Amino acid sequence: KRIQDIEESIVFINKEEALYKWDQTSYPEVEVVKESIEPYQKLFNLVLKWQRTRKKWMDGSFLDLNGESIELEVEEYLREIYKMQKFFQQKQKKAEQEKEKIAGLKRKPKEEEDKQESATILICTSVVEQVKEFKEYIPLVSILCNPGIRPRHWEQITLRKILKQNLSPYLELFENISAGASKEFALERAMQNMVEVWDTVSFHYHPYRDTGVSILSSVDEIQTMLDDQIVKTQTMRGSPFIKPFETEIK
Repeated sequence: KRIQDIEESIVFINKEEALYKWDQTSYPEVEVVKESIEPYQKLFNLVLKWQRTRKKWMDGSFLDLNGESIELEVEEYLREIYKMQKFFQQKQKKAEQEKEKIAGLKRKPKEEEDKQESATILICTSVVEQVKEFKEYIPLVSILCNPGIRPRHWEQITLRKILKQNLSPYLELFENISAGASKEFALERAMQNMVEVWDTVSFHYHPYRDTGVSILSSVDEIQTMLDDQIVKTQTMRGSPFIKPFETEIK
């Protein structure tokens, strides 16, 4: 905020100088300060974004979670925080080397042992551990957040509640339920596709001789499609996963 205020003041000063046709004053110190604080600002924004995202995943709507997209985001957070961690480690090492050079002394073994990492490195390390810990939950999210699972399978549940139950030993059971939900979802989609395909079908008719009655024409393709759907319907009715859609399939 202060840097922004200073930059606005510089713009105002330069405009005033331009009005008087004076040489515009430059403020290189401001750029130096901006470059110095930029990594810290970037780290702050990254940590804040991670905390907010993690809270959304942990305490937000469980049914809105998507294992695949979460995995991609987690990997991206890890890459970014590793880059920041490496940057600050190199920065600290360089600062220590310059300090030793100025002092004209080499660090003693005991001093090496007593060396403490900077606060920024500790923050990076902490976030890395948090991200890695959350990464272990992704398989569970992928199974329980299957798009085929419907509210009839569960309602109003959050990831935090599930994790508190220590459900890892039941992961195989959840996987079977998720697999069943996938099969139900596939049947539901197939039924929807069968219904939607008729939206594009047009029926043509023409007068039948001199009777004044019109009859359908060119029905061979329609009949073939109908026969195909009858076979599919009979097959689907024999599936053990059709029960939630028994009314529709009949």
